[in-house]
Amino acid sequence: MAIFRCNKCGHIREVENNYTGKSVKCPKCDQVTKIHDTIAFLNTLIQKHLSQNKELLRLRQELNPENTKFETAEAVLFEEIDIYITPVPYRNHLN
Repeated sequence: MAIFRCNKCGHIREVENNYTGKSVKCPKCDQVTKIHDTIAFLNTLIQKHLSQNKELLRLRQELNPENTKFETAEAVLFEEIDIYITPVPYRNHLN
């Protein structure tokens, strides 16, 4: 499945792979948005998350250089996220 995510209103949904690369109107706000390949979308999202974590750590260390609780950005990656709790129901594609 491909990912549709509206940059204006944040609406997100899965769409068929044959829509990847196409631009469509958001069903919520009519903003024209490009459909992304799921893996490419997730890779970009993870890279942005890592970059923001590194910046957050740099700022924390600037404010309190003695605090060594967080040594690397990767140490806080997904620290407080439970990947098994999601509002999206699991679909077994093997059946």
